[in-house]
Amino acid sequence: MVRIGIIGLGTVGRGLLEILKKSKLPVQVVAVVDRSFAEKREILGTISASDDPALVLSNPEIDTVVELVGGIDLPLYIARETIDAKKNLVTANKALLAEHGYSLFNKAALTGSL
Repeated sequence: MVRIGIIGLGTVGRGLLEILKKSKLPVQVVAVVDRSFAEKREILGTISASDDPALVLSNPEIDTVVELVGGIDLPLYIARETIDAKKNLVTANKALLAEHGYSLFNKAALTGSL
């Protein structure tokens, strides 16, 4: 079973969550972080949720972090923390990868996460 945490529940994050809930794949969404998580209780159901990234980043039950936040600063922090924790990282953030992809891949290689 792959246990994931999603950070960012906008259009893409919501779509991902809906697909995973219907899927028969061995995937469990353990926690979700979103700045307006309280307004999204209907889609979250019983999934743990918060506006604090630590809910996902420091959770030892989570194997994979899916980062779906816009901008660069917060996603860069999330990516670095995920790599340091030796967790899998999935991102759809092209700007992050364009600016910091090389250093993130090097960091992952050095920590044995790649």
